[in-house]
Amino acid sequence: ISTDCGGMKELISNNETGYLIEMRSPQAIFNAIIASFEMSIEEKDMMAKNARKRVEELFDMNKNILKFDEFYKEIAAA
Repeated sequence: ISTDCGGMKELISNNETGYLIEMRSPQAIFNAIIASFEMSIEEKDMMAKNARKRVEELFDMNKNILKFDEFYKEIAAA
């Protein structure tokens, strides 16, 4: 559960990899907490797996090195 600020929107896909709620909304926090308590073990496991997969895709060191390498090559060629 996180508020929709900063880079959290990049990490959390609402209801898929976690709960992304609006800032300064106690009711939204309450609703997300209740929803998480009401999830089955299978749903929690799926959300956790989805979250891990997202982090691994976004922050894979080898992929990011290749992206930076391509970026710098494009700049050097310009």
